[in-house]
Amino acid sequence: HTTKGKVKVVMETNYPQSGKVDLKFGMTERRYIEVNIRIPEWAEGTTVTVKKVKYFAPPGGYCKIAKKWKEGDLVEIIFPMENVPEYF
Repeated sequence: HTTKGKVKVVMETNYPQSGKVDLKFGMTERRYIEVNIRIPEWAEGTTVTVKKVKYFAPPGGYCKIAKKWKEGDLVEIIFPMENVPEYF
């Protein structure tokens, strides 16, 4: 990010057993950050949720969330596991 300062992002997931991925933010001050989450081509129907607001992005693209993040903010990503290619 461009505002300097420390930002910690922790990913919690059980992927590929589950399609749920959580990103938790940690920082001492609110910071404006543009987060880009890649949506794989096979992941039609993926949802990205922040504070009950759902974001959508086309498969093969990126879901962009630009906001002021604060300590404890959470991004919940749900990938539809029924479409996962066999090589996983």
